[in-house]
Amino acid sequence: MERLRPVWLDVLDRRLAPLGAGRDVDLVPLARELAGTTVCALLGTTGDPETIAEAAASAAAAAVRDHLPGPRPPGTARAAAAATARLEALLAPASGTAADTALRAMLAVAAVNTTVAALPRAVAWCADAQLWHHAADDRLRPALVGELLRVIAPSPLLPRVAAAAADLGGCPVRAGDRLILVARHAARAHGEPPDALHPAPPTVAQLVFGAGPHACPGARLARAQLDDTLAALAPHCPTVLRARVDRRAALPGWRSLTVRATSNHRSPENR
Repeated sequence: MERLRPVWLDVLDRRLAPLGAGRDVDLVPLARELAGTTVCALLGTTGDPETIAEAAASAAAAAVRDHLPGPRPPGTARAAAAATARLEALLAPASGTAADTALRAMLAVAAVNTTVAALPRAVAWCADAQLWHHAADDRLRPALVGELLRVIAPSPLLPRVAAAAADLGGCPVRAGDRLILVARHAARAHGEPPDALHPAPPTVAQLVFGAGPHACPGARLARAQLDDTLAALAPHCPTVLRARVDRRAALPGWRSLTVRATSNHRSPENR
């Protein structure tokens, strides 16, 4: 964490500087570069961060299309394999260095797609719900980060396979059954909005990152990146100008989310 943090702080400083000059900023390219730069630093890859982030997004989208139930258009399996091969080639380590190319690609796909989905959505929620006064408070921001990740649930559906037979609330499950866990419902995202003053218990908030042996190893990294993003944006109290959904992405997210700083923001306590 200490080694990687300066990497994404540099991206935030550079990408958000236009806000201070009254110009608009699209947060999706920012999130893409932040994710790609972090992945490159983590894996010791010298490739272009934005190219790698784009390849990771394409690989994830192609894999999702190939695994959808029901009839699929011809060529989806070939497209998924080609997208994965391209990503693995971009992530190749230095010559002579042994590495598991599939593992590196999997890490890149997970890190890039969750980051690009989560950061803009969390910022949009802050702007819509006027939570910048909490984002500016060093004491409350960690709780706000946890709450935002809980309600946006970057990976809202978690596929699993039952390891053994069980009974889940009266529903029999057989060993080998394929399950879809609705993480956002388990974390109460559908009924409880983010509240930094009264956050959900950690056992509930953590569910969007999985649990047990499947718990996401990047949870701490995700929280730190969102914390730094909110801290950098809070002085500008940005508002959302334009938003366009990304209908081809593997995870729910924006194709573009343009924000602008506001000069007349006042916290609810001072209105």
